[in-house]
Amino acid sequence: MEKIFFDIQDYHAHTSDLSALVEQSGVRQIALYHLVPPPQNALFEKIFSRDLPEGTIVAEDGMIFALPAGSEDVSVITP
Repeated sequence: MEKIFFDIQDYHAHTSDLSALVEQSGVRQIALYHLVPPPQNALFEKIFSRDLPEGTIVAEDGMIFALPAGSEDVSVITP
């Protein structure tokens, strides 16, 4: 298990890099999914999210993102 968690760092983004990536790319909102390790409850999600860019969504299974044609709005439907 230790080797797996060490190797994961090679092919997953670290949250501390996201603010710079968002700023450089001009992205207005990001959604994170497939978190390793995933936050186990609301407290851990809050701790995980504290350094993320403003407006970041930590996606949940079943969450839907609707992008209406001709609009810049993004509707987020939670399960």
